[in-house]
Amino acid sequence: VFDQQSTDKMSPLVLIASILLIMNHQQTVTGYELACGLQFSSITPQQHCTLRNATQYDLDSFGVAGIPDGALLEILNPEFNRFDEGAFLVIQKARNLTFSKGLVKSVEFQSSTLVSLKVLNSWLVRFEVVEEDNFSLKTLSIRSDKYRIISPTIRYLKSLEELAFQKCSLEFIDFEPFTEMEKLRLLDLSWNKIHSVRIDPTMPLAALKSLDMSYNKLTAMQNFPGAFPALKVVCLKRNSWYCDWVGEARGNIWNGGITVMGAESFCGERDGMANNGGLCCKERPKYVDVVHGVFHEILSAIHAPVQNNTQRLVYVLDSEDSTNPSVLIYNSV
Repeated sequence: VFDQQSTDKMSPLVLIASILLIMNHQQTVTGYELACGLQFSSITPQQHCTLRNATQYDLDSFGVAGIPDGALLEILNPEFNRFDEGAFLVIQKARNLTFSKGLVKSVEFQSSTLVSLKVLNSWLVRFEVVEEDNFSLKTLSIRSDKYRIISPTIRYLKSLEELAFQKCSLEFIDFEPFTEMEKLRLLDLSWNKIHSVRIDPTMPLAALKSLDMSYNKLTAMQNFPGAFPALKVVCLKRNSWYCDWVGEARGNIWNGGITVMGAESFCGERDGMANNGGLCCKERPKYVDVVHGVFHEILSAIHAPVQNNTQRLVYVLDSEDSTNPSVLIYNSV
């Protein structure tokens, strides 16, 4: 690239900068990079492929060649506004798919080959499932502080066994869509902003064995743990629990033979919090019982199944400022 005379006159720093500039230019010209190799982390070696710097244009125009059958595919630093059914066809040989970093704003999932899907730190805002039953996907993990609402279409993932929405920005959780996942045994909703949940006692999560609700803003969970008859392990630490709820829940947890992970030993850094058998809690304001009663009557009067896409009324009681209960009216997606 450089002749001998010109390189002799260059300082080392200038030479290095010039080489880096050429390398960056070559990367831009060649587009995405795909590298595959054997991974020996399991008894049976598997092909692990890393696809770097892929864009929407790459997939739409050229596709991705060279992915072995059954590969573990990591898409690193991609740039996709939308990863839809067509994009999943392009990588259909992959068995496991992980998006790491980069930009993946929207995913519309449809795949009969993927067993595991992870979208990690990729600015994900929207995740939808094509409205037809899917029996291949076993594991789904989403981690994005831009992700705020779980779409009801997640109910179509009929064979999910492990589901994680960790370190997102979820505020309200309706467990109803999860009840159609008859094999779901692990649910991780930790590190969100959840302050309200809806658990229907008539629609239990029959197979759920592990539930993580830690690091949220919950004050209580109605119908817990009764709606989870197979539950063996639960993590509830770092919430804003009411002490009367903790007292009742502790008895039910003990009677159900459930193990509580992550006991809290010190609550003093949070004003008004006391330790109740390993969980930090606070006293429930007296007026809250009245507010809850009114809201429950409203919910009972207008309740309609989510499947009907009808308007639903959900009460939201902000645990950080419980003097301002508010009502959130929203439409199902």
